[in-house]
Amino acid sequence: MVLEVSIFKILPRGHCFFVYRSSSKFKIIALSLIELPCVLAEMLYETIYFLLDTKENNNDFSKELTMQNCFSLSELVKKIRIVFFLGFFLSMLIGCDPAIQYRKLVKNQLNSGITNDTLFHGVYFGMTYDEYYNHITALGHQGKVSQGGDMSVQCEIDEFDTKIRMNFVPEYINDSIQVMRVTYSYVSWAPWNKRTTDDLLWKDVINLYRNKYGPNFIQFKSNQSARPALVWVLGNQRITLFQKDEAKVNARFTNLRKTNS
Repeated sequence: MVLEVSIFKILPRGHCFFVYRSSSKFKIIALSLIELPCVLAEMLYETIYFLLDTKENNNDFSKELTMQNCFSLSELVKKIRIVFFLGFFLSMLIGCDPAIQYRKLVKNQLNSGITNDTLFHGVYFGMTYDEYYNHITALGHQGKVSQGGDMSVQCEIDEFDTKIRMNFVPEYINDSIQVMRVTYSYVSWAPWNKRTTDDLLWKDVINLYRNKYGPNFIQFKSNQSARPALVWVLGNQRITLFQKDEAKVNARFTNLRKTNS
């Protein structure tokens, strides 16, 4: 008996089930739509193999291939084409949509139970105002940081060809640090200085973050720049890197367990 699909239905959350008949047996399959193209390809192969085998073992092939079988095969091929395209489209959509990737990544990281509160220079999520103030004061006495503009703390990064200034300002939720805003700029920036262009700054900061947080980030279209925003999610910590203007690159560290953003 040539394979014939009798029921096909798409279920919520990207799953489906269908009933088909092969060799006089009914079979029920339930699977995700992403797996569907491979399964249907196997079904099509089984059907073609059956027809070829019948032709080889029966001289009067036309009698075996009845009109009912031809109709079943024709309908099956149509359904395979439709469902294959649907499965391929959904798999591409799931694999390429940054929003879907991001939600899945956040869910997996939060469910992992990993707590990543460490930021930089000994600062961490959950620090109170007094703890932060005392810690920064101690770093200032050691010459590691200094007072920056707009109530920020600043330090310098000299591991690149051109020295970079880092300014950071904490945001408090329920009297403890849960967000950290960071700005990077070249110390010797000037519009005419070819060694301090926004392209070079962007590349230097990306390399800095790739080396520290790894290459697994998600790109989002940014409303503030032609460049994309880059997002890392490491446990409960989300790191967003973006650019507002040609002289600065911005970063934002967020504790996902304590914020709704």
